Amino acid sequence: MEQPVKMNSKSGVNSIAPLISSAVLIALFLMLSGTIEGYFEQNPNNFFALPKVEKKKIAHMPKIEAEVAVVYDTESGKIIFSKSSDKIMPLASLAKIMTAVVAMENHETDNVIKFTENGSKSTWKLSSFIERMLMSSSNSAAAAIARMPLGEEDNNLNKNKNNFVDIMNAKAKELNLKTLHFRNPTGLDVSESIPGAEGSSEDVAKMIWYAANSYNEEFIVTQRSKAKFSSIEGKVIQVMNTNRVAKKIPLLLVSKTGLTDLAGGNLAIVFDAGINHPMVAVVMGSTESGRFNDIQKLVNATSDYFASNILND
Repeated sequence: MEQPVKMNSKSGVNSIAPLISSAVLIALFLMLSGTIEGYFEQNPNNFFALPKVEKKKIAHMPKIEAEVAVVYDTESGKIIFSKSSDKIMPLASLAKIMTAVVAMENHETDNVIKFTENGSKSTWKLSSFIERMLMSSSNSAAAAIARMPLGEEDNNLNKNKNNFVDIMNAKAKELNLKTLHFRNPTGLDVSESIPGAEGSSEDVAKMIWYAANSYNEEFIVTQRSKAKFSSIEGKVIQVMNTNRVAKKIPLLLVSKTGLTDLAGGNLAIVFDAGINHPMVAVVMGSTESGRFNDIQKLVNATSDYFASNILND
């Protein structure tokens, strides 16, 4: 669960661009791909390449509440929108993206994890448990994953957690995400002045793109507004997505929220701007509700941008 916070338009071509982007592009994508999963299924051998992000901003940034934001084209590496996108900010639960990645890369997906919640004990298949964590943004679930033994004789839970965070930082370094730094697997604030994780929106964008491509089966559940998960004992729970606008974002592929006192409202998504043309959008330092409005503005502006390019070609 996220940490609660205390607290003159032109006519003609530009006016029809939104209609074209929402009708033509979506219709074409659905006809050719059939489902959102189609993007990942049609690219099994070339899922991921960290693009060289071009610093040149090529479109006007819409007015948003977020302190920082970025939208970049995963195919060209061009930044479409940017607002202080290189500024280091608290990640909050966006850190759980890396928690999931490190868990998948250091454990077998069919490993069993034991979990105690509200006095009730249950066991879960790791892959299903990760999906549940991503949807609910559960801090206790993230902590449980970090405590899993990393070796046959490694039974010290605190040592496991510290080692896990070290691996998270090592993975960020491996991916050349230089601004990312993790202090815990949840992203919860360590103190009133120290965040649990931090980094730039550009590096967050590249992190979620890596996750979406490398572990799409686990992350793709975050495109849904709710999902049911079953423990090994057969206990079924329904989890609501902390991204409450998941169903309102056309062609959403992956999403992850974040919210703490230091971070404010964060949201990172991967969405399709056309036919197999995934884009990444990140807002950080917004408000609890403002992050959802911000991300929708960026999605709409991106759609308008591509529609305008189509009309001008």
